[in-house]
Amino acid sequence: MDSGLQGRALVHQASALLPRLLTVKGAAEYLSLGEDTVLELLQAGTFRRVTIPAPVTAKRRGGAIRRVLLDRLQLDEAIAGWGQG
Repeated sequence: MDSGLQGRALVHQASALLPRLLTVKGAAEYLSLGEDTVLELLQAGTFRRVTIPAPVTAKRRGGAIRRVLLDRLQLDEAIAGWGQG
């Protein structure tokens, strides 16, 4: 196996261990930024919050789960774009 394939395999294995959806704290740690900076980037529209529909149950009438979650793949795309500049 050449080193390029080996490197991609390691990246794939590492990303498989990470959750796909991250809290603001998790996203901040992932990006090596402060939580306030991640919230500012959310407000600026740099990142989009993932909206999870809430199930209709005896306690809920639907709507959306209030927890703020970010998609790790979207963060990766942003990082790749920042590297272009």
